[in-house]
Amino acid sequence: MNTKGVSGVVTAVLLILLVIAAVGILWVVVQNFVQEGSDDLGESTGCLNTEMKVLSATAPTTVTIQRVSGSATITEVNIYVDDTLDTNKYDGDLAVGEIQSETTAANFAAGAEIAVAAVIGGQVCSRSEVEVAI
Repeated sequence: MNTKGVSGVVTAVLLILLVIAAVGILWVVVQNFVQEGSDDLGESTGCLNTEMKVLSATAPTTVTIQRVSGSATITEVNIYVDDTLDTNKYDGDLAVGEIQSETTAANFAAGAEIAVAAVIGGQVCSRSEVEVAI
């Protein structure tokens, strides 16, 4: 019998290398998937801890806001007039307890409902309770 083939040792080594390569490829795919999900999670948790408040709204354009809580960096503050986005402001990050007066893009009348929402990264957080303009 004169047969030629791959020895058992070489076969075992090739199978082990194939399994290691497959596990490596699978690990890279799973790691990228998990990393992308955790980036979005960071912004969402920042929103959970960050609360904004409208202290006063005086027609026609002045809204006074305050950051009540949270430590995430606020990239913008959205001002809503009668449930419609009116203005995106970026005046730097508000510290907790800091009060800031903002001017809206459009005039609003007394009785208008004013709310604000922090924007952290690209995530728009929930709106504050509605304040009625005077």
